[in-house]
Amino acid sequence: MKAGGGGALLEARGLEKSFGGLRAVNGVSLTVAPGTIKAIIGPNGAGKTTLLNLITRLDAPSAGEIWFDGVRIDRLPPHRIVQLGVARTFQNLRLFGDMSVLENVMVGRHVRTRTEMAGAVLRPAAARAEERAIFADALRLLHDVGLAEQAHEAAASLPFGKQRLLEIARALASEPRLLLLDEPAAGLNVREAAELGEFIRRIRLAGITIILVEHHMELVMEISDEILVLNFGEKLAEGPGEEIRTRPEVIQAYLGDEAAIAQDLRA
Repeated sequence: MKAGGGGALLEARGLEKSFGGLRAVNGVSLTVAPGTIKAIIGPNGAGKTTLLNLITRLDAPSAGEIWFDGVRIDRLPPHRIVQLGVARTFQNLRLFGDMSVLENVMVGRHVRTRTEMAGAVLRPAAARAEERAIFADALRLLHDVGLAEQAHEAAASLPFGKQRLLEIARALASEPRLLLLDEPAAGLNVREAAELGEFIRRIRLAGITIILVEHHMELVMEISDEILVLNFGEKLAEGPGEEIRTRPEVIQAYLGDEAAIAQDLRA
């Protein structure tokens, strides 16, 4: 049965994923409406990153279905999912450290290129024009994230916070309609996290839907339209931030310290 109706851009039904005897995701369903920011929160080991891996097919689900804009994607290879318009960043940075900042972003554009192997070798006029366009688009993205001046530096030479922004720029180079961000504020200071929040808002204003996995609760509460809470691989709660922050089961489960998490959620 075709899913993805009712205004949902992404719809997952009954997702499960087991690793040996460990069930990392257990019967999770979710919908993401176009043009929204949906946060996924939960304690370490709750299954957040595994859920992103299932959506992007880095892990195959043990059960369940995933639909993106009416197309079932849980059986597709990862590169086809990117071509359909789903991109992501990673909790552990996966940049090409020895390549330049600019080259890292240009790599992210490869799923939209038309030049085949022969054209890349022979470099006809069309291939050269496409290469110039990719170069210009990559520079524009670097300008958007404030990295244009470091375009020709090695990616590994950037401070950690700027590497986070570079990975987002590389994901945006594939022209996604849905962007999955896996703990983009990890390792950032307060100012950097605030700037990241503003940048994520601009991404949404550009028409890109966002799924945000994040522990930085102030950021989550400020920019999210809806929050999904996972605990031990299962959905614990789902709804607007104002509702989620007051639910006792969320407060108790998230860190196991009611006073601490209540203060964090209400920040």
